[in-house]
Amino acid sequence: MTSNHYEISVGEPWDFEGPDGSNRILAKAEGIVTGPDRENWEGEYLLLRVKTPFKMNGKLVTLLVAAPRYVGDTLSDMITEGCTAGIARICEGQDLRDGDTFEAKQVEYCIIGSVTPITKRKF
Repeated sequence: MTSNHYEISVGEPWDFEGPDGSNRILAKAEGIVTGPDRENWEGEYLLLRVKTPFKMNGKLVTLLVAAPRYVGDTLSDMITEGCTAGIARICEGQDLRDGDTFEAKQVEYCIIGSVTPITKRKF
């Protein structure tokens, strides 16, 4: 990975307010995880730990998984340059580490946004 710090610019929900500001989440990459072997799921996801845990719809968010949203964008593109992504939170009581495989019931889709690598100075 070229950067292990990322900024998520939240597009949906459009009125997102978090500890890092309006429509903004700061996170650190924890590795790559594999998604469920099901239709409409990506093979690999970037695992992100949010800088400051927060609640969204009353549910704690500490870990996220993100994958490119649009055809033509790749996970490698997202990691090195950034792109629009579909993002899900890891449900409370679940833990993922680099190289793990997760099941659909372990995550909850919650955000569409741009995932962009940042320098440590901004983090």
